[in-house]
Amino acid sequence: MKQLMRTGKRTRILLFILLFAVTMLLTLAIGGTQRIKASELREEREVYISIQIHFGDTLCSIAQEYPGASDNTADSMKKIAELNQICYDETIRAGQYLLVPVILEDRSGLH
Repeated sequence: MKQLMRTGKRTRILLFILLFAVTMLLTLAIGGTQRIKASELREEREVYISIQIHFGDTLCSIAQEYPGASDNTADSMKKIAELNQICYDETIRAGQYLLVPVILEDRSGLH
């Protein structure tokens, strides 16, 4: 009887080990082996720089050149206007300085 119990215990242990091994293999096969490239380890952050307005510049042309985090020119224009406490449709003049958003990319993944 004792030998039968020992055999049953061994069987359960072997079954547990086998089940654990199969689980680990399935985990690796499904997606546990994904690697992250160094180029994907980047953080983007928006900072502001001061630029001087030149003759012929408009808020629209500046927003197109410095879109910041926005893909929409109108949103960029609003952001620049807010940053500089000017109206959205206010005339800007050559020689004037404006703050504009730019995106800095940190590719190291370190902070």
